[in-house]
Amino acid sequence: MKSRNVSALVLLIVLLSECSSLKENILQKTNIELQKLTSVTYKTEYKNYNPFNGDLVKSYSAETFFDFKSEDSIIGVKYYFNSGQFDYGFNGYYTFYTKEEKKQIIYRTVSVRSELIGIQFLQFSIQNLRDIIPEFLNDSNRVISQLNDTLINKSECFQFDIVEKNSEASYKIYIDKMNYYPKLFIQYLNDEALWEVSYNDFDVLSTISDSLFNYWEQGSDYLIYSTEEHQIAVKSDKKIDKSAITREKAKDWTLPSMDGDSVTLSKIESNLVLIEFWFPYCTGCVSAIPDINEIQKKYKREGLTVYGIEFTKSDSIGLANYIAKYKIESPSLFAGKKVASDYRVLAGPTFFLINKEGEFVYKSEGFFRVELIEAIEKNL
Repeated sequence: MKSRNVSALVLLIVLLSECSSLKENILQKTNIELQKLTSVTYKTEYKNYNPFNGDLVKSYSAETFFDFKSEDSIIGVKYYFNSGQFDYGFNGYYTFYTKEEKKQIIYRTVSVRSELIGIQFLQFSIQNLRDIIPEFLNDSNRVISQLNDTLINKSECFQFDIVEKNSEASYKIYIDKMNYYPKLFIQYLNDEALWEVSYNDFDVLSTISDSLFNYWEQGSDYLIYSTEEHQIAVKSDKKIDKSAITREKAKDWTLPSMDGDSVTLSKIESNLVLIEFWFPYCTGCVSAIPDINEIQKKYKREGLTVYGIEFTKSDSIGLANYIAKYKIESPSLFAGKKVASDYRVLAGPTFFLINKEGEFVYKSEGFFRVELIEAIEKNL
């Protein structure tokens, strides 16, 4: 009898081991297929939800093009997103986007990743998943569970749940059983969906024309501006009534800090306060860290104070290790969910500049380095 129990236990261990191996093999297969891509086009739809009440905030779709043969040293890929309302692109040297209503194309020379226009489209794109899936597989802080197979847009899919230890963030990824390409990716905060991204109509065989990535070939009837030229044009536009722009007062708050004390907004003695709302493993938050560290050092003597507010957790469990791992140098506050709600924060990273009168003078969902620095220098 004892021998049978031992045999059953051994069999159970073997089965559990095989199940664990199977789920990893599926994701490994997906990773291999994505890494093999030299170019890809597909249709994608992004949905952004309010993580506090589940409401759909915005939704947009785009035809997406990636050329992974690019030799640029910034991200190693050219991309182009065509939404029908606006286009974003990067050709390895310049980013560009269109303003359809004014028939304008604005381009910018890029030297660092954080300057990339359209970075929100990169989040959870196929290019981004080429980085994320290996992290899921190799990070012991993430627990992967395979759920029951399901149908997504009539395609039978593997379904995986990825949970981060000591974090409020989790993910679901659905893999098409026919080709092992991602079909749907969802990011959750506190079990509420934040981002939902779908992938359809893959074409991995067609060659993508270089003309697609050249902003000067996008439209013969468009005016083409550098970002500097466009700013001058906007400033000289007589239709803009700047006196109509009112500055909203920032609601006061007190939050605990990682140093063990608390910080109150109205008691910060500074000419200008930069606040970043972030959460662990947020793609855009991580990519912005080196630049925020640099900005803090450069403008501190001129009166800029920088605080990061983690807005998904009610405690600081796991944050100290995360902050050390990613070398976050600005002071970090936590338990910021109520403040984020008051400030209508819907995603990370979101940045605010608050002047010494306690007024908002800048807000950005996403990190745009040049734009932020211009706002800092203008208000110091």
